[in-house]
Amino acid sequence: MAYKPDHYDRDRVTGIQIAKRLGATKTAAVIEDQTKNFKDIFDVALTEVGLDRLVAELTQASPAWAHAALLSIPDLGAHRSALLKRAAEAPDAMISPGAGTARAAHPAAPRNLAAAAGLMGGPLSSMTLNNHMAANCRWTIEWFDGENQPAAKYPDWNKWKWSDTLTAGCGSAMSVIDVRNQVPDAPLNNGDVIWIYVWVQAGTDKNGKDNLSSFQFTYDSGSPLRAVFGISGTTTINTLSVESYPA
Repeated sequence: MAYKPDHYDRDRVTGIQIAKRLGATKTAAVIEDQTKNFKDIFDVALTEVGLDRLVAELTQASPAWAHAALLSIPDLGAHRSALLKRAAEAPDAMISPGAGTARAAHPAAPRNLAAAAGLMGGPLSSMTLNNHMAANCRWTIEWFDGENQPAAKYPDWNKWKWSDTLTAGCGSAMSVIDVRNQVPDAPLNNGDVIWIYVWVQAGTDKNGKDNLSSFQFTYDSGSPLRAVFGISGTTTINTLSVESYPA
């Protein structure tokens, strides 16, 4: 059975409350649809209410949503610092239970955001993906250290480290540091938010940071812990899940 975090429904309820305060009925409807992710939600919200009103509300709402905006909205401009500050104000277990790593964070030190927020998965240093699809895929690891990495330093993803191609029924593991060593100019620090990205051949990719239930973890170079993901379905209709953590 796939791991389902306790805060899954709470995230949606909070988001619906934000949307209703803004009078954003279209956004509220997207949040209520459990097939939609953060990118879907913010795309509609930006069209419906605009960036200024959206950020003003997010800086007064749950730090979980400020964190999501940082990862999902590409052009925040001058609003970025306010969202960084709000995301860093989450006490341990507010966004998700059990990380036990809360500490104060300053906007100038975004690598502390994951620890301050107490994100879903807690610490890890490696990941595994099992391919249950009727399709081939490859995968990699991304992270947030003030910017989404390695994309910020290496826009050409052909320069990133990817797994070998996984056919149906196959799986593979990679450590975060092995991925980072392929892109040495991309900063990575303990406490950074990390997630999985799955490329599906001739199909629909899966980006772990877009999941409303936040399939995100905190990087800890000294941790022996690992998250095991699974992807199932077809090339165009597929689902990413956390099969086991810690593993």
